[in-house]
Amino acid sequence: MLAATQGDRETMSLLLELGANVEARDSSQRTVLHHCCRGGRLDNLRLLLEGEHAITNVAMYEYRTIGGITPLMSAI
Repeated sequence: MLAATQGDRETMSLLLELGANVEARDSSQRTVLHHCCRGGRLDNLRLLLEGEHAITNVAMYEYRTIGGITPLMSAI
């Protein structure tokens, strides 16, 4: 999640190749997708939504935090 928020594309790509769990959640139920949006890392976001390691099931109701925040709301 730290790499999603602050890391570069190469770091994110390596973590995905090594099997990083993109479905993991932090204590507020934020996913790596939330962290990419929150950090404004469009390069990392593209990596998560495209290619062989893409998150394919991004239904908004499944990606809400404890407070009901979606990744899109994090980006705004």
